[in-house]
Amino acid sequence: MRGVVNLLIMLLLITNIKNVLTSLQQNGFTLREVVMNFIEAEFKPENYVTLGGWMMLPIFGVISFVVEYLAARNLNSSLVFILIVINQVSLLTFPIVFSYRA
Repeated sequence: MRGVVNLLIMLLLITNIKNVLTSLQQNGFTLREVVMNFIEAEFKPENYVTLGGWMMLPIFGVISFVVEYLAARNLNSSLVFILIVINQVSLLTFPIVFSYRA
């Protein structure tokens, strides 16, 4: 079974690489203009909102780790549940609020 899975993964990778190379040969790098405009544009904080939000998302993983650590230390289970819900709701709403603020 392991050999079949390895074969399927290799076929998948080879096919995808072949498709990417074929697409690049036929169409070229289609994002060239977008990348050049981004490089030539002056620095504006509005252009980096997504990057800033993406860099701040690991904070929620750290918060989850702290909550699980507190749960392992026999913290009140209802308090742990409330902390988990708060963390999940803030994780889901953070990108929306962060992107519309700028």
